[in-house]
Amino acid sequence: MSLGFEIGKMCIGGENICLNGNLGAGKTCLTRGIAKGLDVLKEYPVTSPTFTLINEYPGRLLLIHVDCYRLSDPGELLELGLLERDKNDYVIVIEWPEKIKQYLLNDFMDIFIEVKDEIRYLELVSCNLHLQSFIKDL
Repeated sequence: MSLGFEIGKMCIGGENICLNGNLGAGKTCLTRGIAKGLDVLKEYPVTSPTFTLINEYPGRLLLIHVDCYRLSDPGELLELGLLERDKNDYVIVIEWPEKIKQYLLNDFMDIFIEVKDEIRYLELVSCNLHLQSFIKDL
């Protein structure tokens, strides 16, 4: 959760953060840390949006938490206007992002989470120059 907190503190708006990992890897836990770094109040508990697709949390920047696990058609998210907002006022965190990455146009940071022997290993990767510098500062 502390890495998530640091990521949230560094966000300036417009970041798309893709969380990749098996069930139980800690994607929602990492999102809670990002929410804390974005100053989301405790009265807005971060939960997995598995059944709602999208949860939003107000903070210094709006946190839009997306879960594509049950998404059958990526167009559903586009119809909701997910990528049509002013990028300067939100951060998007996407669980199970492989279904919509094609719409992000390399404007995202991938965080790969792997659990081995109860230890979490994380790898952060991005093609976006802003997000590459972001990774170096972590």
